Amino acid sequence: MRKVRVSGCAALVLALVVALAACSNEPVAPPPPAPIPTPQPEPTRLVVGVDDMGAGFNPHLLAHQSPVTSALATLVLPSVFRPDAEGAMHIDPTIATSAEVTATEPFTVSYELNLEASWSSNAPIAAEDFVYLWEQMRSQPGVTDAAGYQLITEVRSRAGGKAVDVVFSQQYPAWQHLFSNLLPAHILKDAPGSWTGALTDGIPASGGPFRVTTVDRARGEVLLTRNDLYWDTPAVLDELQFRRLGPDELAPALAAGDVDVAMPRAEPEIRTALGGLQPAPKLQSVAESVVTQLGMRADGGPLADARIRRGIAMLLDREAIRASVAPEALTADAFGLAPSQPGYAPTAADDSPLHPDAARAAQLLASAGWSRDLTTGRWAVAGGPVSLVIGAANERPEDVDVARAVAEQLDAAGVDVTMVAPTAVELFGQPAVPAVPPGTISSIA
Repeated sequence: MRKVRVSGCAALVLALVVALAACSNEPVAPPPPAPIPTPQPEPTRLVVGVDDMGAGFNPHLLAHQSPVTSALATLVLPSVFRPDAEGAMHIDPTIATSAEVTATEPFTVSYELNLEASWSSNAPIAAEDFVYLWEQMRSQPGVTDAAGYQLITEVRSRAGGKAVDVVFSQQYPAWQHLFSNLLPAHILKDAPGSWTGALTDGIPASGGPFRVTTVDRARGEVLLTRNDLYWDTPAVLDELQFRRLGPDELAPALAAGDVDVAMPRAEPEIRTALGGLQPAPKLQSVAESVVTQLGMRADGGPLADARIRRGIAMLLDREAIRASVAPEALTADAFGLAPSQPGYAPTAADDSPLHPDAARAAQLLASAGWSRDLTTGRWAVAGGPVSLVIGAANERPEDVDVARAVAEQLDAAGVDVTMVAPTAVELFGQPAVPAVPPGTISSIA
């Protein structure tokens, strides 16, 4: 076999060539320049000035009723039916594809839900949301418009929760007003106290074009942003902000352009301040869908007897109270529909205590054990003077005015009355109401 020998000189030359190649002076291509960042456009935002934030954002609680709560419910929470500009109810196709009476014995309403409708948490808007709202409205204290839910005997789920049958104990003509502002049952149903607590500082999930991003009570601001998971036409605005402004701050904020729209109470001072702006802003009065009711506590105390409650109602001149407190308001004598809505007709029974009747009131009170001093005209029971406590939410001036008018009429009729005005949360959500005189609480966040 021949041996091949590589000389050391050849290896040295090869190594030298490689070394020279590695150290050549050929130019190296520079790295490509970094891309110039594209400036992001500022989010489109509408700022709305409001009087106050309210105590919370559950639209079904009396204690949380406010213009901000109503606005958030419309923008964030799903409703099967919504009113048009004239107040007529129309189905919202983004939530339900159909809703109709399917049986009369028993009275049954069937809903077919939009298959795409879902919460921003990705859970579907489904039958469990109907069940949750029904159960809360018939069991929780201080709820608003609960009578229709009390007539429901069963809520049945079909089609994997995307169809619902609601069964009533009797016919209910105003059924289209039910199941508005549904709440996310999958978040709230198992959390203790969530009916109130989870909606005190926000709404945990959205079923509408916007979602609640932040609630800053210290600064008086609520920020809504576009719900990117909304399945229908997206909102045009990126952000919507509600900002609390005092009466002296609102007009300057509008003039400076810090506020785009304002929703203040239509009080004379506000009208005067806004009327002095140049150029003058467009002012439009908007009626609030609010019904003021006088509720009488029947679970105990001096009004436990139905005869006494009826007698007290007959001592009151409801029309005089309306005329003195809210002369522009309409008298409501029907359940379900407001006087301004199509199809409204009085439904109050013929013997309803809609008008004062002092003689009939005296008969009822006397039959329940009350007696009247012929000298002083004051009513007494069990040897002592009758004393009633009437309460109104301190942060609602109209309610306080109504309560004061009721107290004056009862006092004139011989009934001693003490008036208290705690916060709405204390008044509607607690069994024992603190004796807070009207005007004691200076401000509510």
